[in-house]
Amino acid sequence: MEHRRSQPRIYKKSTATEKKFFPSFLLFFIVLFALGWNLPPPDSNTFVEDIRNQLKSASRNSSFDQKVLATVKKNVHGYYRIAILIPFLSGREQSILPNYFPIFLRTAQGSASLIDFIIPHDGKLTQFIDKNTSTIQGISIPTNVKFIDLKSIQGMANFLLRVVDSRLKEKSRSEQQDLLNTIALHLRSNPYSLVEFKPALGHIFAEFIPKEKYSHWGYSDLDIVFGDCKMCTQTTPFFVN
Repeated sequence: MEHRRSQPRIYKKSTATEKKFFPSFLLFFIVLFALGWNLPPPDSNTFVEDIRNQLKSASRNSSFDQKVLATVKKNVHGYYRIAILIPFLSGREQSILPNYFPIFLRTAQGSASLIDFIIPHDGKLTQFIDKNTSTIQGISIPTNVKFIDLKSIQGMANFLLRVVDSRLKEKSRSEQQDLLNTIALHLRSNPYSLVEFKPALGHIFAEFIPKEKYSHWGYSDLDIVFGDCKMCTQTTPFFVN
C-alpha cells in the first residue's frame, strides 16, 4: 500500500475586519447575480441558434439521431421546455406567503425562456391574486409563474390520491372518501408532508404539464433562488436517450 506523506499546511490569520467583510461581500454578489440585475432580457432567437449549433456539433461528433435536428423549430417552445412543480399549502401561519416570496418571483422571471413554475395550491392564495394587474399582494407575477387553484385542502388531497390509482378503484366510495379525509387531515396538521410526494408530482399533476407543451418536469421549493437557468443549462443532453 502506497503511503503518502501529508504536506504541511500554512494558514494565514485573518483580521477581524476581513472576517466581517468577506461574507457580506460574497452575499452581495450572490444576490446580485441571482436577481439578474443589468442582465440582458432573454433573446429567443439567440437561444434557438445556440441550440441548433450544439445539436449540429453533437451530430457530427457522435451517432446522434438526425431526427432530433428536425424537431428544432423557430418557436422557443418547439423543442423543449421545463415545468417545475411547487405544490403549496398555506399551513397555520398568520402570514400565508413567506417573506422571501418576492425574491422567488423576481428570480423565477429570469428563466422565462426555459421554465414554467407551476404552483398548485389549496385556494387560499387566490384572495391575494389580482388578475387585472397580474399581481399577488402588489407583487408582479411573471408570465412563467402559474398558480393553480385546487379550491381546498381536500382538493389537494384528491390529486395526491393518484399515487394509488389502480388500488383506489378497488375500494368502495365510502372507503375512498375515508382515505381522502385522512390525507386531508394529515396535510392540514403537517403541510410539510407534501415533500413525500415529490417524486410522483409529474404523475399527480399531469394535466397541468401536458406533453405537448413540456418535454421535462421537475420539482422545487419557493425558497430557491433561480435567476437565468438558461445560462447554466446544456441543451444537447435534453435530447440524448
